[in-house]
Amino acid sequence: MPVLDLKRGTRTNVWLRTLEILQEDEALSNAVQTWITWRGEQIAQSPDITPMMPVLRIEPTIGPMVWYAPDAQYGPLTLKVTFSVQSREAEDYMNFWEAFENALYPFGEAQRQLSIQQSLRDAGAENGQWMFSIPATDPDPRLNEDGIFHCRGNMMISVIRSFNP
Repeated sequence: MPVLDLKRGTRTNVWLRTLEILQEDEALSNAVQTWITWRGEQIAQSPDITPMMPVLRIEPTIGPMVWYAPDAQYGPLTLKVTFSVQSREAEDYMNFWEAFENALYPFGEAQRQLSIQQSLRDAGAENGQWMFSIPATDPDPRLNEDGIFHCRGNMMISVIRSFNP
């Protein structure tokens, strides 16, 4: 629950709708044990997160805005994605990222894809399409002799911020 009593903004609407889509996805629900979504969950302070794995951490950040129209600006909402899994198989993190992409663009389900995009447009996204700008990969697997992949990536969506109805 937010601490500040403020009206929910457009970026927040797109962020929350995206979280709903991801958390409702069957493949991700089955694969992820711990979701860290910055929605009030307690984050373990222990340096050993192994019992929480697989862990998916998603952090929203706001990008620079430019003019869209005389009464609106737009810019990227970026999600920083970190996925941690105890595995020595690159297949695990590559298949995870594909499942992550499929949650937003369900393979072979054009109508569902369009429905997801429309729901994101309704929330305030420009076109409702997430761009996977940096797929989540392990930055240097040689450093992880503990057999844990800490994969980091980014995805972006353009959000319109209107000043007038």
